[in-house]
Amino acid sequence: MPPVTARPLAPQRDAPRLAVVSTPLLRLLHGLDEAQAQARIDIWRASDAGFAALLANGEPAAAALRRLALAHWTRGNPRLAAVQFATAVALAPEAAEIWLDLGGALRAGAEPEQARLAFDRSLALDPAPARGWLALGLVANELGDRIGAETAFAAALERDPDLGEAAFGHALVAFDARRYADAAARFRRARDLGAGGAFATVGLGQSLFFLGDFAGAADELAAVVTLDPNLAPRAALARYLACALAGDFETAERRYQKISGRAPDGVARTAFQILSAYGQGAAALALAQVKLGGGAGDPELSYLVAAVAGEKLTRAPENYLVAHFDAFAEDFDAQLVGVLGYRGPDELMDIVESLRRDLPRALDLGCGTGLAGPRLRQERRRLVGVDLSSKMLAKAAERGVYDELIEAELLSYLRSTSERFDLVLAADTLVYLGDLAPFFAAAARATVAGSLIAFNIETLEGAPYRLQPSGRFAHNPLALPQMAGPWFRMKASLRATLRSEADRKVEGAYVIMERRGTRRPPAVRSIRAA
Repeated sequence: MPPVTARPLAPQRDAPRLAVVSTPLLRLLHGLDEAQAQARIDIWRASDAGFAALLANGEPAAAALRRLALAHWTRGNPRLAAVQFATAVALAPEAAEIWLDLGGALRAGAEPEQARLAFDRSLALDPAPARGWLALGLVANELGDRIGAETAFAAALERDPDLGEAAFGHALVAFDARRYADAAARFRRARDLGAGGAFATVGLGQSLFFLGDFAGAADELAAVVTLDPNLAPRAALARYLACALAGDFETAERRYQKISGRAPDGVARTAFQILSAYGQGAAALALAQVKLGGGAGDPELSYLVAAVAGEKLTRAPENYLVAHFDAFAEDFDAQLVGVLGYRGPDELMDIVESLRRDLPRALDLGCGTGLAGPRLRQERRRLVGVDLSSKMLAKAAERGVYDELIEAELLSYLRSTSERFDLVLAADTLVYLGDLAPFFAAAARATVAGSLIAFNIETLEGAPYRLQPSGRFAHNPLALPQMAGPWFRMKASLRATLRSEADRKVEGAYVIMERRGTRRPPAVRSIRAA
């Protein structure tokens, strides 16, 4: 099974000895001819009696060089070992085991790209050794090639099911890809094989947490929390959630305090949000009533309680949006992009630019911290950002890409502005509106014929829209043309995974619509000769 992201080099069976490898493989081999190889051997023979003795006793030069290189590598000099392995494979280009050793020395010498090429060559010559696939998986993982790493670890385990290090690497790749069910099964396998030590238990506990198995996560993390006190908050939260699911809120707080060593201040609110996200609505509502007063006096919490309870609302209240995003401003970019894998603005702009590029005046509606700003600024003569949250706008101002930033509710701004825009971008903004007809009517006022509006929605079937426990609305794409009414026509709609959240992927769509009406043709000037 060859790696999927790097084509192995074909064996050079008919190539002369000491031929230079024809790809940019291993600077150590570039320009190496027979005389240069022999010069290296002479130097090492003169300086190392053991190597000289091997040659004198008739040991083939490549085999003697391999033994010499292994000795230097063992003594902590992998760079010299790599030069000697490279000289050996130049003499014996079909010796898969020496290519494998060369890759190991290069990796130990902090040259992972070249190490990968050496491992590829070794496996092209002989794909049987499990340790070769393990080595390839480790270096591919270091290089950020998750697919290549997973393929290689699987190939290693196919050849040796008891290779614990490959099982542990296989688990880490699944965890990094947020495939927590796969990760949990693989961490269990690695642990059964004695690989990964406490890290396998930590990985299993974290995977179970992200799967919503809070009791299982608490049990696993409890076994390792004494080894790493930094795990105490997660272990305590897992136990709190497990107790809350059982309806035992007093035990939840007592166990949380014992495990974390801190008072349970604020944990009920966090637990409510997590239980809601994992579809445990009944437990979340019970917790909110018993420990949070049902959200009374708290605009953010009261709205989320209403959402979890399934109340029929048409939009998120302004006081919720201000409270939520003001509190979220400092960590917004890291959380949305780094943790949730959000790429909405770039995905939307890719579609917009595939349709049209002559859109000089742009409005970033619900601009937040300005994630879309740098991309929108390109080719734009004017760029305006609008948001309800003053703290979000302060972060957007730090980017230095907007001509103007305005603190306003989006419909109020669209209905009152005297500006007209060629492009209105609403990335992750319309999810806080249920009925979108008022938005389309207001957006029509702030655009001209031919203008584009670009936005994303979370999707559902059946009803035109529905408030979800997350506090965001999902929309039926089939209902959008009717909501857009006489103002906009559909230009493009692309189904997509918008982000990861809890133990699931949030499915949605990127939508581009065009303002109806007749675009005014450019004026024609006539220049006549005098």
